[in-house]
Amino acid sequence: MGKYHPDIRQSQNFIDNPRLITSLLDMADIGGADLVLEVGPGTGAITRQLADRAGAIIAVEQDIRLARGLIQSLAGKSNVKVINADFLRYSLPEQRFKVVANIPFNLTADIIRKLFTGSENSPESAYLIMQEEAAGKFIGKPKATLMSTMLGINYDVSSLRRISRRAFVPSPRVDASFIAFLKKDEPVVDER
Repeated sequence: MGKYHPDIRQSQNFIDNPRLITSLLDMADIGGADLVLEVGPGTGAITRQLADRAGAIIAVEQDIRLARGLIQSLAGKSNVKVINADFLRYSLPEQRFKVVANIPFNLTADIIRKLFTGSENSPESAYLIMQEEAAGKFIGKPKATLMSTMLGINYDVSSLRRISRRAFVPSPRVDASFIAFLKKDEPVVDER
């Protein structure tokens, strides 16, 4: 797919380095039996590699031009379904699923709330690329936040890798992190 210049209001910064994407996906627990939800697949650089690893992918892209381009470029991938929709209004799958996404930085908090604190089915795991500062708030470092405490009840949240701002097109003003949200076998709840 040719170069696409995103609407800056969406704060979408794409990664198109295949080696970097491979190294990130190697850290994610994604296999042939998994249904993967990809939020904001953009030009499909991550989607193409995910299609070789996951059983099925639902790629939710809001931008109609990008969605059309994805449908064309992924036509040979029968395990990928491209949905042109606003993820924040999209219903999460009812069955078990995982998430992999390079999320728009300006929607990070809204996406995290939808995935992990809504009343809908939450993912078994999620691997998200997000702004480094935001990642610290969800992980709880350098100090715990209300959101990190809430997430910590059901998920182990950790940073898997720092990603330089130079890896993105267009380049954001800040570095990013690849964050893992892994659902705990049993929620951590104080019974008192």
